[in-house]
Amino acid sequence: SRTRSMPSRTRPASTPPSWSVASLGDVMAIESNLVAPNDYLDHPHVAPDNIESQTGVLLKYNTIRQDKVISPKHLFLPGHIIYSKIRPYLAKAVIVDFTGLCSADMYPIRSFVETKYLHRWLISKDFTSLVTEHQGRTVLPKINQEALLPLPLPIPPHNEQRRIVAKLDTLLERCRRTGELLADALALVSTYRRHVLTSAFSGALTAEWRKDIASSWSEVLLRELSSGFEYGTSSKSHPTGRVPVLRMGNLQAGKIVWEDLAYTSDLAEITKYQLLPKTVLFNRTNSPALVGKTAIYDGERPAIFAGYLIRINLLNAIMPEYINYYMNSQRAKDYFWSVKTDGVSQSNVNAQKLGCLPVPICSLPEQQELVRRIEALFAKADAIENQVQEAQAQLKMFEQAILAKAFRGELAPQDPNDEPASVLLDRIRAGRAASSEKGTGKRSRSSKSTEAAG
Repeated sequence: SRTRSMPSRTRPASTPPSWSVASLGDVMAIESNLVAPNDYLDHPHVAPDNIESQTGVLLKYNTIRQDKVISPKHLFLPGHIIYSKIRPYLAKAVIVDFTGLCSADMYPIRSFVETKYLHRWLISKDFTSLVTEHQGRTVLPKINQEALLPLPLPIPPHNEQRRIVAKLDTLLERCRRTGELLADALALVSTYRRHVLTSAFSGALTAEWRKDIASSWSEVLLRELSSGFEYGTSSKSHPTGRVPVLRMGNLQAGKIVWEDLAYTSDLAEITKYQLLPKTVLFNRTNSPALVGKTAIYDGERPAIFAGYLIRINLLNAIMPEYINYYMNSQRAKDYFWSVKTDGVSQSNVNAQKLGCLPVPICSLPEQQELVRRIEALFAKADAIENQVQEAQAQLKMFEQAILAKAFRGELAPQDPNDEPASVLLDRIRAGRAASSEKGTGKRSRSSKSTEAAG
């Protein structure tokens, strides 16, 4: 599909004189080629979820056979850029060096300029902002060919494209390595928290404190520490209402997250399921990896809880914070994993199994000391985590700043001996026009032969 080209000798005011601007339709071709998956069972299958947003990194993927693909998919070839037309604001595009099939929600693209240069433009913030303005639909945004191909691409001379790509490769590789180090740092923080909880509930964290205090440890079942377990409301919640209905997504890392809330205005429901401060909530149904999430409600605002959660009514001799920390420990998670009942896509831990959770218990003063120490150590971990996450955000901004400089002509030097981009674009258009006429001629001769044969 070709669209009306933009003038070849027009260039953005902020770019060097040797640059031009072209429409994407001038410098690339969308090579849609739907094929039957049964002919490619052992070939790679790439979907939008297999591409990392904004980075152009290809994630783990399966074969057509492994994904049990039955509908036609686009055939792509080595050197193609695969661009996701669904949710274009996610900026998902990758260069492939192998043959395979991709989702019909993706465009296999052949580039007539430096492929890496075009690819970097497709995942840049500038282009993503532009393409988002032209996407269709509201529930599931999509960019069709008619909207995509007229969009602009700033074009430097061919040799400068190569210099820009080389510079981007070097700088973005450094960013990638830095990103890996930051991700490793976050993983270490997570490991540190696990070690803190393991130390806490083995008694090691307060061993020195216990020397001068009369305190001993025992193990009891959670049901012995509670007056009962209650399932939440099964009534439908709404986007607005009197009070929030806490759902499984609101339980994160032992705390209540007040985001993506649902509400109710039913007074009978509010009375029956109203939460009191320091209530421990347990996520009884979720994916196998997430079932058993536990968080404590601190009374930040009035709320009730949904049916996939269980309210644990603890006795006075046990601190809610203590139980919340323990139920987020690896030992408790291992227990929930061992007793969960697996369904098609979700797992479940019912109240009876929850009540059989073995809990290491100590005196109330030692519980208080443990909670104090855990909170102090976690506060340090939180501070480090916040710093790392801030560094990650700055790194993303830095990567986009590099791309912005590249497409303004500020990343690589200009060479006055380079052929101007306008000449390059004229040659690309002429070559494509000649190729198109040649193809038309072949089809025309074929048609005449068929008519004569008839």
